[in-house]
Amino acid sequence: VTGHIDHGKTSLVGRLTGIDTDTHPEEKRRGITIDLGFASFSVGEHTFACIDAPGHQKYIGNLLAGVSAVDIGLLVVACDQGIQAQTLEHAAILQTLDVPQLVVALSRVDLTSDQRQAEVTEELQVFLSDYGFDEFPVIPISNVTGEGIDALKQTLVDAASRPRPAAATELEPYFRMPIDRVLNVPGRGLVVAGTVWSGEVRVGDSLQIVGQPDNLRVREIEVHGDMVDYSQAGKRTAINLAGQLSAPAKRGDELVTPNRCHTSRQLLVEVEVVARAPNLRCPVTAQLHTATSACAARLTGQDALQPGERSILVVEPEQPLLVARGQACLFRLPYPVGSIAGGHVLLGLSDELPKRKKRELVQLGQQLASAGPADRIESWVQCWGEWQIDWAWCGPNLGLSTDDIHMAEQSLKEREDVLQVGDRLVSRGLIQRTEAHVLRSLMTRAQVQEDDWAIRDSIAERASAIASPAVVRHAIDDLIGRQQLVELNGRLAIASEKTLLSKKQRAKMEQLIKLFDDNRKPPTAKEAMTQLAITQEAVDSLIRHATHSRVLTDLGSGFYVGTDVLTTLCGELRRLLEQQGALSVAAIRDGWQVTRKHAIPLLEFCDSQGITVRQQDTRIAGPNLDAWADASGELV
Repeated sequence: VTGHIDHGKTSLVGRLTGIDTDTHPEEKRRGITIDLGFASFSVGEHTFACIDAPGHQKYIGNLLAGVSAVDIGLLVVACDQGIQAQTLEHAAILQTLDVPQLVVALSRVDLTSDQRQAEVTEELQVFLSDYGFDEFPVIPISNVTGEGIDALKQTLVDAASRPRPAAATELEPYFRMPIDRVLNVPGRGLVVAGTVWSGEVRVGDSLQIVGQPDNLRVREIEVHGDMVDYSQAGKRTAINLAGQLSAPAKRGDELVTPNRCHTSRQLLVEVEVVARAPNLRCPVTAQLHTATSACAARLTGQDALQPGERSILVVEPEQPLLVARGQACLFRLPYPVGSIAGGHVLLGLSDELPKRKKRELVQLGQQLASAGPADRIESWVQCWGEWQIDWAWCGPNLGLSTDDIHMAEQSLKEREDVLQVGDRLVSRGLIQRTEAHVLRSLMTRAQVQEDDWAIRDSIAERASAIASPAVVRHAIDDLIGRQQLVELNGRLAIASEKTLLSKKQRAKMEQLIKLFDDNRKPPTAKEAMTQLAITQEAVDSLIRHATHSRVLTDLGSGFYVGTDVLTTLCGELRRLLEQQGALSVAAIRDGWQVTRKHAIPLLEFCDSQGITVRQQDTRIAGPNLDAWADASGELV
């Protein structure tokens, strides 16, 4: 119940319900409503919960906490005074908060003539059309004589009988109730009240106040003054809670299912600037009202806000807020005082998401505001590059029903710009950027280190800064499949004449690698030629390719060893030398479990690389032993 100060709102609620909602001593002393008042009445099968909202401009913030979730706006206009400043602002608030139906109660008709009633009714039709209310009943009433009260009740019944638009939060999978009243009742303890936005609650359930870790038990539930065991979305509900809180409960808090919701410090909001608002340049700080919360917020994303225009804004509240797609919000200025815009949340962004420029967020908001189900999901994926599929998240965050999600899932499979990689949806653009990063890394390595080959895991780790491991793997596999990369035994190189092998060579290379794989006593080049039944020239070409790609290490004199095997041998050698300090050839040979034929070329190579230092007939640790022992194949 809204309207200008002293136009008879509280008296009308008293007439309808028999309850005086002005309970605050200051309200009694001054004769005005300061805070929200609550009362209910029934007509047949319909029960109406009345929220008596303050009319004075100073207490608009309290009004906003009450009209966050209502089905019918009852605007009271005194016939003797007509339309006043708060009449129009309240109409703007009802419009921007998407109150679906408006009923006007033309009060104090006992003090005016029929002509005056007709004049005010005509003025209302002209002025309220500016706020989107083109058709609404105007019921003349008198709170003194009771004239028109029965007609008003019937009008409210007719309005309540019409199909009710789906609530903005109906897709939230958890219980949610913004708190607009907090009481500490003697003998019962904490009681919080509000309108249930989503889900259901039963006696004995555990609930949580957003931002507090404590679980509270539902001791009692009251709906319209009756004690019940259960309440659900759309019901005006009071809940008696048992348990300890870290901080006192207050208006603006939200009561929710534990551990099922996340707050946001950055919102995308589609707003309509009030027709009578001043021209404003962004960024601008305004008071944000949504659900029962009120806080300062910074508005960005546009250069300016023009009266009557629709815009996508990036809104950064000073405190984290729980929001859902479609949730109504209002923005007011402290000076000059007044509402400047209202709108609906398109998305609440979590702190875990990568930062994006404001223009990218505005573009995302524009797509979310008008796109169909599959396009909404695709625009989300395109903005962030990749998304770990969570279809349940799409309901409250993207405003999609179960049927919408099923259709979107099928549609996305047919699209070229979004691919499914494992449990993720990935934009083709991110895959292309990842592939370009991999190619640049290999080109840089070839130029700086004069080495065409790099370990796959090392390249993948460098690319992890721009994409998840699954996307990086997909990008590398895609490059290999398109023959832009060559992979050999876990090592990658850009495809070129130097790195490419023919199909026949690849088959022989696989056979060659098997001869050396995990083999401490591998064949010499001549022995490999015999075992593979190929020519000397062919085996030399394959070995040259294998050593260049660092699959094999050339020990000299026709001896080769698998690079991974060499790393293992160096690790074992380090442990042996740590125990004894200096070792003979025989001791190293026995420790390695190799023959003297293999031990001698291995040790000569170690001497040449500074892995060991020869002292007469023994070896001690060289300066490069640790580097080779810890190399895991990536030798320096």
